[in-house]
Amino acid sequence: MFLKRYPDATSDEIDALYEWMQDGHSPYENGDGVYDDNCYPMDFIGTMRFWDSMYREWLEDPEGFMAEHCLDTASSEELHPEGWMNPSTDELPLGLCPICTNLI
Repeated sequence: MFLKRYPDATSDEIDALYEWMQDGHSPYENGDGVYDDNCYPMDFIGTMRFWDSMYREWLEDPEGFMAEHCLDTASSEELHPEGWMNPSTDELPLGLCPICTNLI
């Protein structure tokens, strides 16, 4: 039923969703504390897409991204010495805030 919201869900999104649900979580929640513009928790796939859009925005202009989204005036290289990506797995490190690298 949930996937009716996302008829365009990719196989990666569906696989991640099923793994999330197998761990006992609801597809209507996310583990990152991400809320939509109306202050409601985003669902799992919506949260994945949110992080993906943030990552793509950072890729296009790391310094502009940091200036817009981070209160710290340090450069993105100072805040993220290895970049946004996890160099060992080439994936976004889950559980870290992409803006200030604090645990969330």
